[in-house]
This record gives sequence, C-alpha cells and structure tokens, in this order.
Amino acid sequence: MRNSTIIFSESDEEEVVNKIIPLFETAEPSMLLFESIDDIDTNDGDKFILYLSEDNINIVIPAIAEKDIKIGLLPHPEMGPVNKALAISEDIEECIKDIINTDNEHEVDLFLCNQIPVFQSVNIGEVFTIDIDYRKNFIFQTYSILKKLWQLKSVRHLPFKIIVDEEKQYSTSALGLVSVEYAQASIITKNLISDTATNDGKLHLLILSPLHVVQVIKFLLNSLIKGKHQKLPDFIGYIKCDSLTIINEREAELTIDGRSRRFKEIELKVLPKRLHLMQPSLTDMESEHTNGDDSFRVQNIPLGNKRVDFVDRVLPWLPKASTEDFKELFSVLRQNSENSNAYMVMMGMSTIIATLGLFANSTPVIIGAMILAPLMGPLVSFSMGMIRSDAKMLSSSIKTVAIGTVLSMILAAFVGIILPTRLITAEMEMRMAPNLLDLGIAVASGIAAAYAHAKEEVAKTLAGVAIAVALIPPLAVAGIGIGWLNWEMFIGASILYITNLTGIILFGGISFILLGFGPFRRARKSLLRSIIMLFILSIPLGFSYFSVVKEAKLIRTLEGMVIENSTLRNVSVRKDKPLTISLSLLSEKILNEEEIKSIKVKIDSIVDEKILLEVDQSIKIKLE
Repeated sequence: MRNSTIIFSESDEEEVVNKIIPLFETAEPSMLLFESIDDIDTNDGDKFILYLSEDNINIVIPAIAEKDIKIGLLPHPEMGPVNKALAISEDIEECIKDIINTDNEHEVDLFLCNQIPVFQSVNIGEVFTIDIDYRKNFIFQTYSILKKLWQLKSVRHLPFKIIVDEEKQYSTSALGLVSVEYAQASIITKNLISDTATNDGKLHLLILSPLHVVQVIKFLLNSLIKGKHQKLPDFIGYIKCDSLTIINEREAELTIDGRSRRFKEIELKVLPKRLHLMQPSLTDMESEHTNGDDSFRVQNIPLGNKRVDFVDRVLPWLPKASTEDFKELFSVLRQNSENSNAYMVMMGMSTIIATLGLFANSTPVIIGAMILAPLMGPLVSFSMGMIRSDAKMLSSSIKTVAIGTVLSMILAAFVGIILPTRLITAEMEMRMAPNLLDLGIAVASGIAAAYAHAKEEVAKTLAGVAIAVALIPPLAVAGIGIGWLNWEMFIGASILYITNLTGIILFGGISFILLGFGPFRRARKSLLRSIIMLFILSIPLGFSYFSVVKEAKLIRTLEGMVIENSTLRNVSVRKDKPLTISLSLLSEKILNEEEIKSIKVKIDSIVDEKILLEVDQSIKIKLE
C-alpha cells in the first residue's frame, strides 16, 4: 500500500504506533497527525486511512471529497454513527485486511447539511418520534403511544420556507422536518419511505405537519395494528430531490446525527458518488427498482395563507378549519338561513306533493317530496349559528324554519280538509308512532348533513340525507291531523318532526365542532340545552320503541305456533284497546265458534291479557 497515509489525532498516536501500524505488516502506510492536516497538499489519487473521532471525520471528509482521493475508515471509539451508516466492520483488524485486499474503490454518495456530513439524519424543529417497538408486548406499546400523545399537549407549528429551485418554493408550517439520504438511516423514515436507495443521488425530506392530535392518534393506532410498513399519512409532506434550502424566520433547533446546533438557513444536498472507499460497504447495494426522479407530495400540508392558522399555536386536539374553508362554508350557510321566495315556493310544493303521496299511500311520491324540500339548509345553518353563538344566523334560521313549518302545516291541513277521504293510510300511520329508531336516523342525518356541507366533494349526497331523515312527511301528517281535528295523529307526527329537528341541529353542531368550525367552550350552553331537549323526547320514543319490540316478539312467538291442531299464520298486531291480533288459522277442517274461542283463550294466556282476535280460516287438503 504505497502512497497511503493514516490520519489520526495526537491523543491516539501511541495506540496507532503500537497497535494499528503493526497490523498492516508489509503494507505499512505513512503517518499524519490530524492537527497537521492543513500543512499537507492533497492530490488526486492519494489514499488516506482515517482513524478519527466523529468531529474530526466531519472536518476531513468534506475537504477530501472535493478531490479524487481514496479513503479507508478504521473504527474509532468516538467515531459516532459513521461506521454504522457505511456498514464498516467494528473489527479493526478486519477493516485493515479489507483495505489492503480491496483493489477497486467503492463510490458512495455524500449527504451534507451546511457542509457538515450527515450519516444518519437531519432533524429540524420538534420531531415527534412515531416509531413503535414491535418486539415489546401490547401493554408496553400502548404505554409508549400514550406517552407520545402526552408530549403533544404543548407542541407548536414553526414557519418554514423550503426552496428546491425557482419554481418550487413552499412556505409552510410544521412541527418539524426530517431529512435522510436513505430510509433506514432514521427510525422515523424507515417505515414510511419505500422509494429510496443508497447512492441514488437523492435526499428525502419529511415535513411533519399534523393539523390536530387526532391525526397523530390515528396514525399511531395504524402503526400498532397494521404493523411496521404503512402508507405515508396525509399530514406528512414528502420531497425527494438532490438539494434544497430551508429557511426559518428565527433560529431553529437542528440536530445532525443526534448532535444539536442552531441555524436560520439550512442547506441540504447530496454529492453523488463523492466518497471513494477502499473497503466494501453495504451502501454499494443500490435498488434497481427505485425511481430516480424527483418527487413532491405537499398538497395536504398547510401552504401559503393556510399556515397562518397554525404557526406558533399549540397543536389542537380536534381539527380546526382553515380561515378559507370557514369563510366559504359560512357564506353558504348564511345564505341558506335566509327566508326567500324560492324557499317558500319549494316548501309549499314539497308539502302538497308529500300530502297527496300520503293519501295515495305512494312511497315514490313521498320520496320525491323529500328531495324537493329545502328545510335541511336552514337547519344546518341553525347548527352552525348555535356552536358559533352567531345571534344573526341563529335568529334568521329559527325564523326560516318556523315560517316553513307553519306554511307546511297550513297547506297539509287545507289538502286534508278538501279531500273527501278520511282514511289513515299505512304511510300516514308510519309517521304517527315514532320511536328511538327515528331518533337514530335523525342523529345520523344531522352528522351527514353537516359533513356534506363542510366537504364540497360529498355535497351531492345532500338529497340522500333529505330522504333519510324525512322532514316533510311527518310535518304533512301533523297538518292533516289539524285538518281532521285528529289530535292523536297531530301529536304523534309532531313528536317525530321535533325529534328530527333536534337530532339534526344537535349532531350537526357536534359534527361542525369535530370538523374544526367552532370551539366547544363557546357552544357548550347551546349543546346542553339541545341534549336536555333530546333526552326529554327520548322518553316517549323509548316507550314507543319498547312497544314495537314487544309486538315483534309477540309476532315471532305466535307465527307458526300450533294450537288445537291449527297452525297460526300471517300474524299481525294493532295497538288498539283491547290489543287486536289478526291471523290466519290453517287446519284440516272448518273450525266452529267454540274451537276458535278455545284458541283465543290460549293466546290470551300467552299474551297475558285479554285480546281482540280477528281470524281468517284456511283449509289444508291432502290429495290422494
């Protein structure tokens, strides 16, 4: 190994002379103190063997990387992450044999941060470690997740400007940034980046920009359940390129390979195949399947004006809508809360169609009326006004809903009076006995309506929400009840209508809070009043529901039962006084009155009350 020089620090001179140099045997190199390196001229083709600490290596490598100089690395007690990153053996004798016996140089990319070599990762700002130790049991992993979540209670977004070139400049905010040259260099990147390889001339930058703690919780749970490798979550931006500059408005915490520094401007770049190693390294193994093109995925992180809502603010636990999103939605809801001629006309037409559909017992006609009804708009505006304590929107929504309600009842009552039919159809009867199932529909519809208004991409589903919650049909039935002076019909349908209103308003408001459009502390009084109202409504709805359950159980018990050699078929129950049960008796002969009375007595004992029995008889004939 002629023309080779071993570079070492003065503090290591004795060890180098007595222990390391003898291992070279006949290939003994010349020696040079690191402290004297400024006095030596380096030429292309020179060979240097480094026995240095991490700090000294970081000084030497950038200098020799500018020239075609071959180097060998010997493991030093204070070498830091260099030998691990380059997969250099920790056995010094083995390293020397590799250097002596290796004829070909091994070209390795050099990753620099402000001209400082990076062998693992660069962390900027608050980097939330999201690695899960899968070797531990479930309890330990759960504890680790809870500990990480607790750390989020005080973290804040910092403003960053990321410049790749003149056309690609991103002003954003993030908890922190992580950059590596290859994924395995960091516990944060190794499970999230797949399009990476050593010596591909590219660096990788992760922009950790969760907008609320729920995003991080979801990611951690996926990490725990799905395993190590998963899709890069939306709240993490990703840039792959050969160089970029990061500018912070003030000095940011910068950690290079675990060692902290502070900078306002940070330059990251990869010098391709700049290190010429005289020993084999695992970094020679490049992936043939890696895409060498630059990559930019920043559409889901806060950019431009959106970052203002997050910079220097503690990360919220729930989503917080951006100013732009809020302005757009608020404008739409304010318009929906206002009464208008179009609103009045559509309310009138939908009510008339629904009322006629109820008389015709036609489900398709009633569905058409639900689609036409514009009542959902002011109700969702009511929800927003409630959680925002917006008196103007709240009063406007209440007025619009009240006018629409009165108009519908008047029109339905008028249609009920002028039509000669006084028969309660099955469609009417369905709206006269609401129960907890109807409350569940109202709750789900309120959530869906708020979400559809907040998310433009699902706004087209609002017609389906209107069909699901069915506001106009119970309103029409209540109006018919007024026209017929049938107060049982009016009260039953009115309870259903009020249930729908309360469920939509309350859970629409809760949905807006969860979507970040209003603070909980401002809405809690209004929400409490709505919850009390819903609880009061739940009492009659609960009785009605358990009555339905009881009827269903009775039908299941009687259907197919054999009494006095007769089989009970087509059982139905009506809540008259007394309870009326209709059924068909299937037997081999016509039953007389006494036999039917005997069957009734046994049904009375099963039901545990006196009933009114309506019977159809069917004869079972066996053909020879």
